[in-house]
Amino acid sequence: MRTAPLPALPPGAFRYRQLDIGQGDAALLESGDGPAALVDTGPDPRAETLLRAVRGVGRRLAWVLVTHGHSDHHGGLEGVLALGLPERLIIPAAPVEGAEWARTLAFVRGTGADVVEASRGTKLTFAANVNVEVLAPSSPPIERSRSDVNANGIVVRVDHMHADRTHRFLLTGDAELPTEARLLERPEALRADVLKVAHHGSSFSSSLRFLEAVAPTYAVISAAEGNDYGHPHAAALERLLGVDARILRTDLNGEVVFTSGNGTLEVQVDAEVPDAAEAVAPRGDDRNLPRRHRWKHHGER
Repeated sequence: MRTAPLPALPPGAFRYRQLDIGQGDAALLESGDGPAALVDTGPDPRAETLLRAVRGVGRRLAWVLVTHGHSDHHGGLEGVLALGLPERLIIPAAPVEGAEWARTLAFVRGTGADVVEASRGTKLTFAANVNVEVLAPSSPPIERSRSDVNANGIVVRVDHMHADRTHRFLLTGDAELPTEARLLERPEALRADVLKVAHHGSSFSSSLRFLEAVAPTYAVISAAEGNDYGHPHAAALERLLGVDARILRTDLNGEVVFTSGNGTLEVQVDAEVPDAAEAVAPRGDDRNLPRRHRWKHHGER
């Protein structure tokens, strides 16, 4: 858990923080020009890690985006709203389920916050040199998948533009294999320097075809240490290694921070781990996979 505050960003810079919030997802986006945004809120409205990060940006928090209606991604939302933030909530323009999500959404509407439904092609206002584009969900909704709620969640790409180059961040929520198949209709939109790995490193996402299109330099997995699901799974880790991604995990590294500025992309973690430890699945068929392993099967196993 991060305790020391991060330095202020200079004008024009951008920061992406994958918060260490346990078994769930929460990422804070910050611009050196002022605005901030939150993508998912983790499972717990009392989580001090989440609340401290939100208090740190205060009224600069322009919007919160909830990728889909599962509590490990929206459970912390009421805690954020209790701070009087944000003015806008962005949700997927696709079916969601569950009484808890319905209650949360009713609570949000009761605060007077502006609720926006986003789908492929939606552009979100952030900073002058930061473009945010929603790549999924798309129409018609995906049906009869392993999890339609996951499959119809929001996938968003964030582009930080420099004079020299653009750094891209792809945040995939709990996207499923059918989501990836649709996203691959526009493979040029997927290329990214940083991939927030879908579904906490589950084997139900991160197909090799998708990862080859993204070609990430860094792959970030948000999962709790010792979680009951065995996330991340060995098959997903193997495929990530197959595209030469450097894997960073909140269960091992704590909070993961990327700072983009002056054409460079710097990474910082709360805890360093022994070489290749990030490639060991926490249980089940866990194996210590060689860093340069190539597995060329394109399906799930």
